[in-house]
Amino acid sequence: MMTNNAPWNKELPTLRDIQKIIPSHLFLPDHKKGFLLYSQTVFLCVLLFLFALYIIPELSSPFKQLAWLFYWFFQGTIFWSFFGWGHDCGHNGFSKHKWVNTLVGNITHSFILMPYESWKTTHKLHHMNAGNIDKDVNYPPKRSKKLIKRHWIVGLLGIAHFLYLCGLSTYRINHFNPFGDVFKNNRRDVIISLLVWFVFFCAVIASIFIFGFINVLAFYGVPLFGYATWLVISSFLNHADPKVPWWGNKTWTYMKGNIFSVIDVSYGRFLDYLVQDNGLHQIHHLFPHVPTYHMKEATAHFRRHFPHLAKDRTMAVWPAFWEYLKNFREQKVLHDDVDVFFYDDGKGQDSIEEEYLAKG
Repeated sequence: MMTNNAPWNKELPTLRDIQKIIPSHLFLPDHKKGFLLYSQTVFLCVLLFLFALYIIPELSSPFKQLAWLFYWFFQGTIFWSFFGWGHDCGHNGFSKHKWVNTLVGNITHSFILMPYESWKTTHKLHHMNAGNIDKDVNYPPKRSKKLIKRHWIVGLLGIAHFLYLCGLSTYRINHFNPFGDVFKNNRRDVIISLLVWFVFFCAVIASIFIFGFINVLAFYGVPLFGYATWLVISSFLNHADPKVPWWGNKTWTYMKGNIFSVIDVSYGRFLDYLVQDNGLHQIHHLFPHVPTYHMKEATAHFRRHFPHLAKDRTMAVWPAFWEYLKNFREQKVLHDDVDVFFYDDGKGQDSIEEEYLAKG
């Protein structure tokens, strides 16, 4: 149990306090910048596709095999960037106009087979309950041994993402069923969005009949798995880090959850640039409508004024993921009276507290 010196037991700034120290223009979409960066993502996607279509077949072994690995990795990363653009649309951060966000969000997410409106609904639940053991939908610790046994699914990487969408993970919401209770307030929008998704899905199936399964798998299927893998890794590292505390419903508050239950993650300067710094998560949780391409500057202002509240991970991505996954899978069943919980089961919690005290 953490002592009263823990940073979340001290007086926290309000959202208004944090908003004051961030320049106002960072909260608004920059249509010119957003369009150029989005166009860059589309251009890189097309360029990589043409590389695979015309250059790779002309290469000899082993350069051909290395070129395919290059294509799969970077095209998967570009698909991950497409998710980020749809994610911005879901928070009305891509455009000032709701219809633009809806149009771009549906097309962009459907391209990577993500049902836009149903995802947006469950993602909103996550933001409203970040760090709440009983209500969060992103990797919360469980009070049931049966649910903990399903934690192994995260180890399936990209497959875990699609199992989650189908309602087959620990949090059972089927994103393809518009008649679920969670979608009762926006059922029409969810149905329309699923129809858009279905058009893209049919296009993939038609492509298999026209070009062959192996070709569709190589050009689209493997990058799709790569994107889904990036999404699982990034969301997991943002929320299941040992530095991230979880609270029971009685002690959780919105500010505690959205300041302390998320952590910033960097994937290296080049990859961060390709995905518009979407690993910077603290400011995103405090102000979800801040466009992703403004996150780096907004985060710098936040860290300068509230250094004791800033949280980032310095461990390399893959070692961190597998280490934290081990903690996740070995989580002990939580009792109903839990106050604060860490996935490292108490190891190193004192050092976490000391780190915050040193910053403050």
